[in-house]
Amino acid sequence: MNEANIFELIGSVVKPGGWVVLAFVVFAILKYTENVFLIASKFQKLFVWAGSNVRKKTIANDIRGRVLKASKRLTKEKSGLLPYDLKIVWVKDEDRQTFLDNNEIIVRMRNSADPTVNYIHAITEYVKSGLIPGSKKYLDENLLLATNLSVIRKLLLFGGTTAVNYFDENVYNKEVSRDVRSIMGMLRSIDDNGMFIQVLLNEFEKLAVKLNDVLPCQEISKEAFEFTRFLFNIASRKKGDKTKLRFVGNLIKVNICLAVGEGYYSWNDGNAKYREDIDNSYRYGIDTVYIYGMGSKTDAAREIADYVKEHSDFVFDYTIYPHMHISGLRKINAVCVELLITSSENSVSKKLG
Repeated sequence: MNEANIFELIGSVVKPGGWVVLAFVVFAILKYTENVFLIASKFQKLFVWAGSNVRKKTIANDIRGRVLKASKRLTKEKSGLLPYDLKIVWVKDEDRQTFLDNNEIIVRMRNSADPTVNYIHAITEYVKSGLIPGSKKYLDENLLLATNLSVIRKLLLFGGTTAVNYFDENVYNKEVSRDVRSIMGMLRSIDDNGMFIQVLLNEFEKLAVKLNDVLPCQEISKEAFEFTRFLFNIASRKKGDKTKLRFVGNLIKVNICLAVGEGYYSWNDGNAKYREDIDNSYRYGIDTVYIYGMGSKTDAAREIADYVKEHSDFVFDYTIYPHMHISGLRKINAVCVELLITSSENSVSKKLG
């Protein structure tokens, strides 16, 4: 039966006007796939008495729905970060493995009596296989592990405290080395300032396109770590500190602009200064400028982006990423604007987009 026959059959069954309802249902399934699996799991729980196969399918759908729901929240900070579907295959210990196949991460795992262990194992394998898959070979081993663990913990936080507490007690406290913990601390500070997903992982992701399958080497991994340190220095800066805001490496070329308060910013003065700074970025070979504004400065960041996009000859596109800036116990609405600078390397962002 071909596609035309299928739609003809559906049309003969669906009553007039029913196409609207059918289209809505299909749209809802495609848009909220994670909830479909969660609902299916709850329904299947009514029939777990039917045998182990039903029970395992129930657990698999629950895990699949929860992981996809968490990853969907993460992609709100940057689209396309973890775009893969997840499939759980129950196997014995010796058969466990994870691989990416046709835009789907297949996790072959043993069913534990503890649902938290199942969930953490699935989300760990999902991140290890699905996060920046083309670039991870260029990162230092400790930086890659710290990055994966930071994303795993971030996803676990979306699902409540039970899994996070288990992760902290049994993984972070018992299995993670002091060096990796130190890097995770840096990444936490970077993330609190909205630069982990939007800047660090974004630039790591671009490495795969820039390098085009160049063999990994120490020079590349060293630059990636230096860039991480650069962002940490900005994230941990104190008021009055003169912190370097421009990073020009062999591969990563980034400028960070901090939107100023209303007392300084104006259409006739402030925006022109930002345009001058961004034009200078082009001369330094910068391919991406990130403008940050928080609280009352979020509108300033957006207006600066609009202004330089219109008046600069070197900006060809920009993307706005809202995020939550964390300062101690305070959470402040903030925004990161990614400005793409015209250069010989601008095809990188186009390919990623």
